[in-house]
Amino acid sequence: MSTPTPTPRLPSRSAAGSDAYTWLGVIWLLMLAGGFMALMMLMVNVINLQVLLGLLVFVALNILGHFVLGRWVARRIAATRSEEDEDPR
Repeated sequence: MSTPTPTPRLPSRSAAGSDAYTWLGVIWLLMLAGGFMALMMLMVNVINLQVLLGLLVFVALNILGHFVLGRWVARRIAATRSEEDEDPR
């Protein structure tokens, strides 16, 4: 008897080109930033436009940095993976 050819399996994790993990990190960072800003507003007890604008710029730069760094890390990981790494046999 001959052995049947194996059926292709669906990938169990996100593809290397996928942005799923990057966006998850960005959402997590937004949640942390929102909590940080709420805590700062409670501590300072001022709603000054300049202070709020400064905090928003600070948080926006952190989000941008996190996004860029996350994409760079994902590309580096994808570049080091080979077909043998993906084969579960």
